[in-house]
Amino acid sequence: MRGGDVISVLNDGPNTRLVLQGRLTIREAVQLHQTALDLVSRKTNLTVCCAGVEHLDVTAIQILLCLGREIVQMNLSCDITGVTAKLREIFRLAGLANALPPEPSSPDGEHLVAKPFTE
Repeated sequence: MRGGDVISVLNDGPNTRLVLQGRLTIREAVQLHQTALDLVSRKTNLTVCCAGVEHLDVTAIQILLCLGREIVQMNLSCDITGVTAKLREIFRLAGLANALPPEPSSPDGEHLVAKPFTE
């Protein structure tokens, strides 16, 4: 992963990790969509790491929700980690608070682990 990348994919054996950083807006939508299509074609379990995300706009949220739905429909797991309070608020403002499970506890109170795509 290069220093300026906002979207990176890391292979971890039978699992794949999508690492998101910074601000993901409509400017990154094409890259995120292409990455999502590639991830679906891999047919592996997926973890989406959001610990470095500062902002997601509605286009990025929509792509991530669709990606998760596709992965789960293949009977694979799709987990989201590193959900900060700020990111949780972005989902709430987008009317998607229910896309995230109830807020789990965290030792530092900021970085949370969620599994929104397991329904």
